[in-house]
Amino acid sequence: MDSGAVSPPGTGKGPFGGGSTVPAGISKLALKKVAKVAAYLAPPILLGLGSRAAAMGLGAWLLMAIAFWPRLRFYGRSPLWTLLLPLIAAFYLGATLHSAVRYWEGRGGLWKGRIQDPVRA
Repeated sequence: MDSGAVSPPGTGKGPFGGGSTVPAGISKLALKKVAKVAAYLAPPILLGLGSRAAAMGLGAWLLMAIAFWPRLRFYGRSPLWTLLLPLIAAFYLGATLHSAVRYWEGRGGLWKGRIQDPVRA
């Protein structure tokens, strides 16, 4: 029985003993990123569409703002930061994808000239 262990990126061994070179977990990552786009980036896009879509986008943005407000209050930040949630989400989406690509290329998390999670062959 397979233990579920995944071979390191770049070895050419798939997670189930095949020759797949698709990194393990890519479908989970893709699904999570699609959900993030739908949750955070769709509301501002909907604002530019028809009146019903704009109302839905405004409602979704308002719900995001209400959910984020306690955290802003805890850190002593202005409630106006809630207006930037879609931009913040877009930045983190890009950072996550960039980090995943670097990891799959075998370069791990490079920070201050050090690789945080080197791939072991």
